[in-house]
Amino acid sequence: MANVNVKAINADKLLAPVVALNKIALANTEKLVNLQIAAVRKYSDIALASWKQALTAENPAAFQKYVAGQSEVAKGVVENILKDAKTVADLGQEAAQEVQKLMSENLTEATKKAA
Repeated sequence: MANVNVKAINADKLLAPVVALNKIALANTEKLVNLQIAAVRKYSDIALASWKQALTAENPAAFQKYVAGQSEVAKGVVENILKDAKTVADLGQEAAQEVQKLMSENLTEATKKAA
């Protein structure tokens, strides 16, 4: 085991990786919250627009037209969900890469100090 001078350890340097990791977590959480807020708005707008359209159907033909158009609405919702899922996956991958880079840098630094 290498001799380590405990007095030489600087608290700031010791805590720097923890602070950096927390910054990554905070940034990723903020991006996810913003995505969720935007998704709630987007899907609420879709639902309200559909509801309003349903209320304008004043006869059977208009209602039939509304119902027929709902397949396009559903298709758009599915496309939006897939896009949102990809965004979430990309955010997770980006955060994982940042954490991996941070850990690698800190391992390299620790290895240099131990040598």
